[in-house]
Parts: sequence; C-alpha cells; structure tokens
Amino acid sequence: PVAPSINGAPPNDRAIATGYLLNQKSAALNYAGAVLECANPNLRSFLEKAFLNSSRHAYDIWQYMVKKGYYPLSPAPDSEIQAIASIYQPVNQPLQ
Repeated sequence: PVAPSINGAPPNDRAIATGYLLNQKSAALNYAGAVLECANPNLRSFLEKAFLNSSRHAYDIWQYMVKKGYYPLSPAPDSEIQAIASIYQPVNQPLQ
C-alpha cells in the first residue's frame, strides 16, 4: 500500500490508476446491487450492461497496473486452483 500524498503535489500515474480502479470497482458493485433489486426489464438491461462495462474497465486498468508494477501479482498455486475448480459443477442449461 502507498500512503496518499498530503503535500498538494499533483497525482502521479499510479495514483490516477488506483483512483480509476477503485471507482470502477465501486461502480460495478453498485450496478450489481441495483440490478438484483430491479423489476423494470429495460432498466435491468441497462444496469447489467453498465455492470459489465465497469467490470471490463476495472480489469483493463488492473492489467495496466500489474504491467507497470503498481499492483503486485502473486499467482495462485495450481493445486489451489484445481481444488477450487473441483468444487463447482458446470451448468449445461442456457440462461433464458
């Protein structure tokens, strides 16, 4: 973690990327919560698309931050990935 700057200096690339990532994560959570409570089909569709948009933006900025070394990445061991994957069974029914 990096402490926020309190000296009034303009934000650097890392601070801007972090702010954008946090904004997109928060937006995605809010859209997801709203879509679960929405009864209007048109509004629900909009909220679903907005969630996906925020999710994709968050992933893009996360990839940028990893590439720049701003977001440390430690890959999970294959054994843990397999253990988690074995818990879930695929669903072969299409969503309607």
